[in-house]
Amino acid sequence: MKRLHDRPLVAARRRLRAGDAGLASLELVILLPAFIILTLLAGYLGRMNVAHTAVDGAAQDAARAASLQRDLATAETAATAAAKAALDAPDSPCVHGTANATIQQPPNPFAVALGQASNVVVTVTCKVDVSNLAFPGLPLPSGQVTVPSTFVSPIDIHRVRTDS
Repeated sequence: MKRLHDRPLVAARRRLRAGDAGLASLELVILLPAFIILTLLAGYLGRMNVAHTAVDGAAQDAARAASLQRDLATAETAATAAAKAALDAPDSPCVHGTANATIQQPPNPFAVALGQASNVVVTVTCKVDVSNLAFPGLPLPSGQVTVPSTFVSPIDIHRVRTDS
């Protein structure tokens, strides 16, 4: 048996629900661009974090390889080879062929006399492709971004150097 006072409540509930019609699609229209922008921003930051980590590791490898050499020319060759080996790998975040290593000078770290301390400072750079994360109106760089890293490695004070 139905009570008479239930009918007005049912009618009132229907009227309240009718006012919510279409709000879900309006919420979707408002929130979807914000969600897309946050997703692209997270992708960009993640890709740049992975790239910086890879370039930091390559800079350490390049500086160590350079510090084991006896002169500047072979040190620069060894540093570049080590950086390219690390950053031109198939799983590297860097664009293939964009890895570069340079030894900072002057002064020439291999021109220091035997028995005196010297350091090799190597800067490694590579380009990371972020073109697939471009979005109109989003203030993120598009195309390729250069990621640098510098590392210092000491030269053994007892190692003979040919540049001195």
